[in-house]
Amino acid sequence: MGTTKKEDLAIITKEPFPIGMAATNRIISYSRIIARYKYVKVFIAKPTEDFNSQFNFQPKGNFEGIDYEYTYGNVIWPKSKSKSYKSLILFKGYLKLIIRIIQQKPKTVIIYTSSLSIRILSILLKFLLKYKLVIEENEYPKILNRTKNKFLRQIHLTPYKNCDGMLVMTNELANYYKSVQAKEVHILPMTVDISRFNNIEDNVNELNYFIYVGGGGGFKRDGVFDIVKGFSIFLKKYPEYKLLIIGPYNPTDDSIKTILRFISENNLSESIKLTGSKPTNIIPSYLFHAKGIVMAPPKDFESGGFPTKLGEFLMSGTPVITTAVSDIPKYLNNSNSYIVKTNSPEDIEKAMIQIVSDNKRAKIVGLKGKELAQIHFNAETYLDNLMAFLRV
Repeated sequence: MGTTKKEDLAIITKEPFPIGMAATNRIISYSRIIARYKYVKVFIAKPTEDFNSQFNFQPKGNFEGIDYEYTYGNVIWPKSKSKSYKSLILFKGYLKLIIRIIQQKPKTVIIYTSSLSIRILSILLKFLLKYKLVIEENEYPKILNRTKNKFLRQIHLTPYKNCDGMLVMTNELANYYKSVQAKEVHILPMTVDISRFNNIEDNVNELNYFIYVGGGGGFKRDGVFDIVKGFSIFLKKYPEYKLLIIGPYNPTDDSIKTILRFISENNLSESIKLTGSKPTNIIPSYLFHAKGIVMAPPKDFESGGFPTKLGEFLMSGTPVITTAVSDIPKYLNNSNSYIVKTNSPEDIEKAMIQIVSDNKRAKIVGLKGKELAQIHFNAETYLDNLMAFLRV
């Protein structure tokens, strides 16, 4: 009979694992470093994969020293099934999660999901198992945007008072969660899974392209329409270039409709490509081989967070074009990136021209951006303080 391995650190999430988007990469970025010294296990409390576009296949395994388990025992989420069937899957997954946590008695639990039910379950288990409970939040509570009902808001804010600590990315978020009586708030800046950028393979068939990578919800926040308009101006002088927009998107969303309409009306479909999702393990190759990476947020992030994708953009060593909003100016300037004005396609076009016309400077800027990411967006820089906070 096998023995159960006790965890030093358990992370509970609903994010896909080990292949996912920014949230998954955030978890990996610090947990893989901790896993060199302590035992870490990630519990995925809900199936995450679509049968028709599946990236994760194993319900349990080990990734870069991190054990993980889909508690339901299956990675496929049955989108076409009834609500009652889906509720049963969630119930079974949560029940198995409770059993696993009781069996393995972790010293510390991080909750990386906004699920109220998981937060309540974790708080109840905390009184039984005496672990340290930490909630990670990289934006303001979602409930603030969903309802103005004071009672519902209070219910959703209660876990912050009853956990033992919080993990956030920015001073702005730290100040907010302290204001709602969170006990111990620890700032861990945006962190990159640096190993993803080691020994990058050439998985890209495109040549001479600029790139943006992000989820559909970020298209408006990251100023993708401004990027498209700026590139369309640039294209008149450099018609051999392309713009790749990588990431999931909903064609019925108003901001996406606007972009698609602009591309169609200006006959740009051969030069500007919305590719949809790509496996995250080949994203570093797309970033590395690009001429430049672009994001152009038009205003400060309402979420209070920091653009997690920016660290990965910089880590590629490819020059980055961005606006100076939120906490970006704390790290970036014209020596390690190309800073452009907000709401200015013309500025984006000028930055693109600077990159292609002065390749030597572009390489220097890209390398300085990478050096910055290796220090400021590297979990190892903050490891001692993080482990002390987590008590592992």
